[in-house]
Amino acid sequence: MNVKRHVLRLAAVASVLLAAPSTWADSADDDIGSEPTAPIFAAQASSSVVETAPIVAAPVAEAAVAVSTPQLGPVAAAPVAPVAPAQVAEAPKPPTKVSVAASPVTTAPASDAHPEADDPHQGALGPVRLGIFAGVGLPSIVSGEVLAKIGDYVGIAGDYGVLPKLKLPIQGGGAEVQGSSMSIALRIYPLREAFFIGAAVGQQSVSAGESASAYGLSQASSFDAKAVYLAPQIGLMHRFSFGLALGCDLGVRFPVSSSATASADLPDTMSSIMRYSQKGVVPELNLLRLGYVL
Repeated sequence: MNVKRHVLRLAAVASVLLAAPSTWADSADDDIGSEPTAPIFAAQASSSVVETAPIVAAPVAEAAVAVSTPQLGPVAAAPVAPVAPAQVAEAPKPPTKVSVAASPVTTAPASDAHPEADDPHQGALGPVRLGIFAGVGLPSIVSGEVLAKIGDYVGIAGDYGVLPKLKLPIQGGGAEVQGSSMSIALRIYPLREAFFIGAAVGQQSVSAGESASAYGLSQASSFDAKAVYLAPQIGLMHRFSFGLALGCDLGVRFPVSSSATASADLPDTMSSIMRYSQKGVVPELNLLRLGYVL
């Protein structure tokens, strides 16, 4: 209300000030051309008393002066949707370093689980290898051998060989000769590999028989000789990782002792064979031995 009163007063003062200049101009025009006389002025002044009323400004319609203010009704608050809390992406946490005390790892030696993985000279039975061989050679056409290799340097072999029955032409007739031998050998592998040197002790047996006819008469003669011998040897025996083994060896039989039985009328050719089988130095050769070693 104070503001409205101040506005109304300012409006009244402004209207009086705007009306005053025009009144002053009209009175100035009337005064030009006529000289004012003191008596008239005095008469007028004495005859009429000008009552000066207080100036009351006409009320100005509050609607014209008042600032039109739009009536604002109650403002309905717009429903505010609940704001979900902003999902703040958490920064990745640095990896936590966990210090673990390293304990010494004890690994079983490979030789315990697989004897051949660590040392190729070890077999399924540890330091002992067992093998069996078949071979061909001279004087034993067919032979068989059993081998036991102990460690890397030593081996023991047992051999049995057979000379099948052969027929030899003698003095218009025929003689059948056959033989066999058995031995046991000690072998040394100086290089821990296939090469070996050794010596064998054994016994060989040779037997022969002959039947001859003369003047319508048939005559039979035979002998049986045995000899114990020593034989130095040299050879090779290579074993593959899967067990197959190949070998060959060469030796010489030196008779040590011998014995024989023969017919009284033994032909000369038969006698020569008997003496050689008893006291002769016999070379032995095994061209090929094929076998399997554990």
